[in-house]
Amino acid sequence: MMKYHRRYIDDREQHRRWVDPRLWSVRVADIQAYLTQKGWKSVDPDRPCVIVFQEPTVGEDGPLYQWVPDSEDYGDYSVRVWELIAALGAIEDRSAGEVLTDILQARNHQGTNGSEVGGVEAASPQKERPTKLRGPWIDPRVLQVRPAGARAYLVQHGWHNAGPAENPDLLLFDGPGDGQDAPAVLLPPHTKEGAYVQRMIDLIAEVAVFEGRYAGDVLTDVLAAQSAGATNGAGQPHAADAETTAP
Repeated sequence: MMKYHRRYIDDREQHRRWVDPRLWSVRVADIQAYLTQKGWKSVDPDRPCVIVFQEPTVGEDGPLYQWVPDSEDYGDYSVRVWELIAALGAIEDRSAGEVLTDILQARNHQGTNGSEVGGVEAASPQKERPTKLRGPWIDPRVLQVRPAGARAYLVQHGWHNAGPAENPDLLLFDGPGDGQDAPAVLLPPHTKEGAYVQRMIDLIAEVAVFEGRYAGDVLTDVLAAQSAGATNGAGQPHAADAETTAP
């Protein structure tokens, strides 16, 4: 019989929590500087309200392009920048957050022809990622989280282990608060659980919604709790965590 009920959280709200809040500080000039440093070429626009950039590499079917808003005053400016940076992450095969970091650094680094941008060689190939994350804005550090680290964070913040969930492969943690509105999250007790990475992404997003924070900040604190546990022994894995493999 089902005993516990989780707070409903809209999927859109979970995904929004993974969007880096630095996005709102991006300026048109930052994007232009970044694209120029990466070898993109500005071309005459074929539509109003945009600056058009041609990709550095031209395929068999001809060149492809991306559109940059020509003003920060548009009501949907942040949405357009969100989409553009996500697309750049897909093109460059890295997370949107990493692209965003380099865009923000581009305003102070005007090097060209392979000069360094934010301490990373602009023309250097990206390292291959062992795991593809579903969302371009999800912080790839989530791959470093282990069950003991997530457990340590939850306990430190007043969550308590309610035992196995309806799915016996997961642990149910009740959050601070009373009544039906009290939050609950599902923790995979070991990394061998089939959907481990996605479940950890969901857990951090749900905690971020409850705490009203950016998921990346929650992730930073989870990793800090994990590191502290590894250092002082307080966060040693439970029996279920003892044998784990990298996600």
